[in-house]
Amino acid sequence: MSTVYGPLDVTRRSGLLFDFQARDLSLTARTGQVGVFGRNDTQSVGVIDANGVYGPALPNQPRFIAIDTDGDGVRDAVALLLEPATTNLVEQNCTVGTSPWTFSGTTPTNAALSLAGLSWCLFTSASTSAARQTIGTFATAGGKAYSFRIKAAPNTTGFVTGDVWILPVFDDTDAVARAAVKATVAADGSITFTSSVGTIISAVRIGGGAYEVKGQSTTVTAAHTHAIYANDGLGFGGTATAYYATGFQVEDRSDPTSLIVTAGATGSRLADTLHFPFNAPPQAMTVYVKGIVRLTDFTGDPYFLDIGTQGGAAPHFFVYTAGDVGEVHAEIHNTAATSSAVLPGQGFGDTIEAVGILNADGSVSVAGCKNGGTILTGGASASQAMPSAWSSPILQLGWGDGGAIMAFAYQSVRVAAGVVPLNLMRATA
Repeated sequence: MSTVYGPLDVTRRSGLLFDFQARDLSLTARTGQVGVFGRNDTQSVGVIDANGVYGPALPNQPRFIAIDTDGDGVRDAVALLLEPATTNLVEQNCTVGTSPWTFSGTTPTNAALSLAGLSWCLFTSASTSAARQTIGTFATAGGKAYSFRIKAAPNTTGFVTGDVWILPVFDDTDAVARAAVKATVAADGSITFTSSVGTIISAVRIGGGAYEVKGQSTTVTAAHTHAIYANDGLGFGGTATAYYATGFQVEDRSDPTSLIVTAGATGSRLADTLHFPFNAPPQAMTVYVKGIVRLTDFTGDPYFLDIGTQGGAAPHFFVYTAGDVGEVHAEIHNTAATSSAVLPGQGFGDTIEAVGILNADGSVSVAGCKNGGTILTGGASASQAMPSAWSSPILQLGWGDGGAIMAFAYQSVRVAAGVVPLNLMRATA
């Protein structure tokens, strides 16, 4: 006689105290805890499915997305995306042929193509035209995040070839580009991207042979007036006479977030928050988080996971990332703060596995792994008294000191009783 075990039974038998898997497409953990999600805005924001198609997400609902983790064009990872609050400063970002965009040369045609769940503009006479929009000043200095979507335009022999110039961030005061991207279209419709100013963070395929490009400008002077050029066939030139584009986005932050569609005003999204009830008392335990990094700036020490009160009231146990090089830390606050760190050197698009271990003597240790490579471990910290209870019986994802939100696509979150090495936490998937 054989017994068939469901996910909940298997999880209980494995000794896990908590087990969340994004591929279940549910906020109910396999251990039975039900997540409480919040965003509290009315912005309907897009998600990308396994076919690279943007689809509507209901306001205030969690966003499960599909991500290509190895660059082979297959969106192989299902993840729950949590992001900080942000604003898209570009109005009419999918309808460039509309005010407040202005034009030198041919006006782009709105709604010329429906593809990958978006409405696309057709830019003709692109090599002799310009389309720009003033986006004003920034609140802070530093590099600014941008993104856009682009597709080759067909002709009688295949596709219109040549170069297209897009200037996502242009300093009007100094008359100089702070970000400039050249898209080179080949005869088969494929596009390669180079940046003469600023940095391209990612350029990935989406549905229908189109591309999503994300990047960061060079440092801006915040008080200067800035603009975006959806096409600059006049200043920077270019040779392609036609192409499709949509979803232009500029944000007053360093890392690009997911698409916000705008109409006659800028569009904002509030921060995603998610927590689960967690009633297991303090004890020797291991936490495991796996997911895809969606940021490059770790200012504010955003947390992967925090057991205890949101915002850091002691006692609590948490795993977080810090420093421009992307360290991973495990830390406990009880009678004192004590921590351990490793340096996998994470960056945007990397798949990170992070393990924090709370030992029986109240010390902590940490392990980290990037893109399935070498597992790095940190030595145990100083010991302290084990707390008798957590400050609050919750497990919080994506929070950080000072309210910093971790931009992260969560694939797996587990908590096990006892001390368990990373490879065994991974093996229970």
